[in-house]
Amino acid sequence: MQRFTVISFVLLLTVPLHAADWMQWRGLNHDGVSAETGLLDSWPEGGPKLLWKTEGLGEGYSNISFANGMIYSLGDREDGCYLYALDVDGGKERWSLRIGERGAGKGNPYAFPGPRCTPATDGSRVFAIGQFGDLLSADAKTGKELWRLNVEEQLGGGVMLNKGDSGVTWDYSMSPIIDGDRVVLPIGGKDGTVIAFERDADAFKPIWRSSDVSDRAPYSSVVPVTIGKVPQYLLFSDKRIAGLDAASGKLLWSVDRPGKVAVCSDPVYWLDGENTCYVMVSSGYGVGANGIKVVAQDGKFQAEEIFAKPKLESHHGGLVQMGGHFYMLTQRELVCVDPKTGETLWNNRSVGKGSILGVDGKLIVRSEGSDGTVALVEASPGGYKEFSRFDQPERSDKFSWTYPVVYEGKLYLRDQGLLLCYELK
Repeated sequence: MQRFTVISFVLLLTVPLHAADWMQWRGLNHDGVSAETGLLDSWPEGGPKLLWKTEGLGEGYSNISFANGMIYSLGDREDGCYLYALDVDGGKERWSLRIGERGAGKGNPYAFPGPRCTPATDGSRVFAIGQFGDLLSADAKTGKELWRLNVEEQLGGGVMLNKGDSGVTWDYSMSPIIDGDRVVLPIGGKDGTVIAFERDADAFKPIWRSSDVSDRAPYSSVVPVTIGKVPQYLLFSDKRIAGLDAASGKLLWSVDRPGKVAVCSDPVYWLDGENTCYVMVSSGYGVGANGIKVVAQDGKFQAEEIFAKPKLESHHGGLVQMGGHFYMLTQRELVCVDPKTGETLWNNRSVGKGSILGVDGKLIVRSEGSDGTVALVEASPGGYKEFSRFDQPERSDKFSWTYPVVYEGKLYLRDQGLLLCYELK
């Protein structure tokens, strides 16, 4: 345990502490909750002040991460999929690096073009995976490529299939997670679903692969958690919800939980003391949400399903835990859920189907629809209370699936090639 604590402290020292909050997909703790405080309690009519916008980011649904005054993301441009860095003040491009081919598909007529992964950075290096499995590491300041490989061709990886043995996928959509001295990523395949590799190596150097679990990779990412003093990663595939030992990748516990077509939203958890963890997962296509109770005792784990709620479907908009309650946008409304029972404490149409972010005791929810409505809502089990809302300007003709992000007092909204930056202080 001490080893992981020291490693995490060293990681935070890699960049200034104020910049350590959003260095990867869903933030430093990978839970979709920002540590920002002192933000506006409500927004002016028409939304908060727009500070700047930048265009030309390319097609796709990649989110953004930050370090040392730069923003990192991915996008499809004319000749391929690119990783790039922007200046945090104004969005001017600093550098770009081609990852691989553009587009989407592999036989899926319903696939949506563009990358989905969000780059992860420690301020020194940046890691990203393109939609066709091209994984690379680059210098975060200059964009110089350090190493690359294709996880499907060179590591035998594979993404979950759309239907049965159709061979059709929605492409690689999971994001790398930096955890101490390693980067952790689901890649799928018979040799193990999840792989951990060295963060600081100048070549790809695996630490372990989860040989106990060989499911195809989900579209979701792993979630770090410590239960009973044992650091582990929550894995949510189309076969199960499981805990993998962070040191070795060994399977600590597993509960069967079949998914259909797409498993996209990451697991969410609530720790009820040191030894008990309540986990909820949710996916679309008629499956819904399942609750798992995990109890640690003497280094061993007991896990059991405690509820199944088919109507609580999170397609790909995410779930967050705040104050011991779970919040999510289903296919049609915003709901607050009791983690122990799965009971819906309240529900409201809000912005409809979309994505969610927790920050400063509130929720920022973003509609996937044509108006791209963004609302500020109280995170409370007592009922739905909305403070403000506005419609995103200059909407593209695509779904606004990229999650909202708050960093250093500013709200960021990406819509395909457009990035908007708003003042929240």
